[in-house]
Amino acid sequence: MYNSLDVNSGSPWKTACRSDSAASDDRLLLLILVIPIIGATLVSKLAVPYVKVDGVGMGFPLIYLSLLLGFFGAGRLKVAPARLLLFCIMVSVLGVIMLLRGENISLPSLALFILLHLPYVAQIAAGKSVTAAVQRTFLNVALFIALCGLTQYALQFHVEKPYIFPIENFLPADWLATGFNMQAPIAYGSSVYRPNGIFMPEPSFFSQLLAIATVIELLGPKRLWRIALYVIAIFASHSGTGLILLAVCVPVLILVNGRWNLVIGAAVILALLLLAGPYFHMDQFTARIGEFGSERSSAYERFIGGFYIFDASIGTDPLRMLFGYGAGSYRDIVHALNRPAAEMALFKIVVEYGLVGTLLYFGFMFFCIFSARGSFVLRLALAVCLFLNGAYNTFVHSLALALLVWPSPLMSPRKVAEASREDKAAPFNPTVSTAAARSVC
Repeated sequence: MYNSLDVNSGSPWKTACRSDSAASDDRLLLLILVIPIIGATLVSKLAVPYVKVDGVGMGFPLIYLSLLLGFFGAGRLKVAPARLLLFCIMVSVLGVIMLLRGENISLPSLALFILLHLPYVAQIAAGKSVTAAVQRTFLNVALFIALCGLTQYALQFHVEKPYIFPIENFLPADWLATGFNMQAPIAYGSSVYRPNGIFMPEPSFFSQLLAIATVIELLGPKRLWRIALYVIAIFASHSGTGLILLAVCVPVLILVNGRWNLVIGAAVILALLLLAGPYFHMDQFTARIGEFGSERSSAYERFIGGFYIFDASIGTDPLRMLFGYGAGSYRDIVHALNRPAAEMALFKIVVEYGLVGTLLYFGFMFFCIFSARGSFVLRLALAVCLFLNGAYNTFVHSLALALLVWPSPLMSPRKVAEASREDKAAPFNPTVSTAAARSVC
């Protein structure tokens, strides 16, 4: 009797063991997918020890820590063949072009480009419960950072600035990532500062994080108080990038999902913001719309300056327009032209790799993002976020990998259908079904 119970795959003892093992695996998978989110948020200001590359912080090594845990720990890390093929084509073509043109390329820049995008070829088998838990964790982190940002904004009128921005002012400079405007006033010469949620590198990342959280909240839990809190914090940040994300994604969400009630909700929130305008210095916020014409503004550097660099560097040279100047050349060109321009993804890729490289790069990125499992609106939000940041900034890459690209179904749709047909054809067995046994194995 003992032996038959021991070998019976449907015994309560083995079923309980399988359940405990599955729960342990799910916890590990949750950790693997949450680590990049932590890298994009709570430790995003911290520098990688002994590495000083603008825009690259602790989020970069944490992506590879997750990959190692997925490979050695969970055993569910696999390579997506289509993504790997596109990645190899992209890297090979760009490498051949640079070798044939004989450019003085920056090998560290090329290596960073390859290492930062290599994780996109991975996928991790995770069930819907794990992916839902990842999104809940992300929303809770976003809520915490939103509360921190609103507290920053309110306390700055009563507390000295170093205590409002503790990480920037109390940690050694060598511990902080470079290339960020961490303490930004709402206007040039103003004594009022834009909140960054304490942990985010800039107010712009703070607003983008909350915009993505707003999209996920609208798609899932739909907790109105959280949505209102995120939107208020976005306006308090005086950053337009989060509003750009919402302006693109919310109308699509309304049309695709038929959420016409959002129009009323948006009107109510805007009315409340207008009433609270004096407390959030909304006049300064609306004045920032005119900054696109000022070369001293971040808006000009992000969205206008790159067009001048593009036109002056490769606009009149067909060969350069096709193949670019080579990896790592964008910053030198900006300095030579003496024009303010940020290293936004589109401008940097076009100038360094040309139109050929740009088509390959964005073709690869869009395939990875839009072929992933998840809502189209969330995929659209992360694709737009890619254009709002530097190409080598790990913020958008960490969130895209954790929320979209890495999680994949435990079984393919074809195998799920096959298992369902087998279950219907097989005799009824109350202990274990064919599909359940296969999913456990």
